[in-house]
Amino acid sequence: MTGAAALLATILLASVPVKGKGKPAAGKGKAAPASSDSSSSESRGVPHPESVGDYFDAVDYAMDADEYAAAERIAREGSGHFPQAVGFHLLIGDALAARGKMWDAFFEYQWEALRVGPERPSGAEAQAKAGQILENGRGTDVDELRVIVQAVEQTDADPAASAATLARFAERRPCFVIDVLLAEAEAKAGRNADAINDYRELIRRDEFFVPAYVELGELLEKAGKAQEGKALVAKARGIDPDHWRLKGASDAP
Repeated sequence: MTGAAALLATILLASVPVKGKGKPAAGKGKAAPASSDSSSSESRGVPHPESVGDYFDAVDYAMDADEYAAAERIAREGSGHFPQAVGFHLLIGDALAARGKMWDAFFEYQWEALRVGPERPSGAEAQAKAGQILENGRGTDVDELRVIVQAVEQTDADPAASAATLARFAERRPCFVIDVLLAEAEAKAGRNADAINDYRELIRRDEFFVPAYVELGELLEKAGKAQEGKALVAKARGIDPDHWRLKGASDAP
């Protein structure tokens, strides 16, 4: 098992306690920049957040005040303004989990982990929290999450069946990460044209999502479009040269 499916499968081994909220890194494992006012909130007359650190501080303030909907809104806004920054999907997941929206929280955590990798602070925390949802969660949403994990685990053995299960969920409950997993299963099942289209759409939705560039690049090379494929891998390397999904990938002419 490789790629996104392999990373998702690791959550079964990542169900360990997470102490405190912890502020996610603002970029590639570095600490988030500190804001001059840790309570960036219009309700207190503080200027609107202007940096990644300001947004993190504003989310922390909202979470501490149990204003979880506001925390989610602020985190999504920050992600829109700073789409390459690390940590926003982790924060969105925290806000959703605090409101009992475990399905959505789980996939925000997975989006964070796929974006940065489990070896970086926000990715490791996201994986651990996703694992806790699977281990401790109850209800229909969590039961369906377990069905998805089981489908992912059989991607190598029966990619067609895995793709069929993921496609059903993608249609019923559209989700970026499910689409990532579906594209990977399609590729393994030999449905390369479908996977190529899906990866192009994923890049359109998240232009800094390195795994989609790498997977699409590799598929295009297999399809005889080596120049375009290598260009995509090179672009991924420009986004994050140390990304986990670039290990072993080549963009050499």
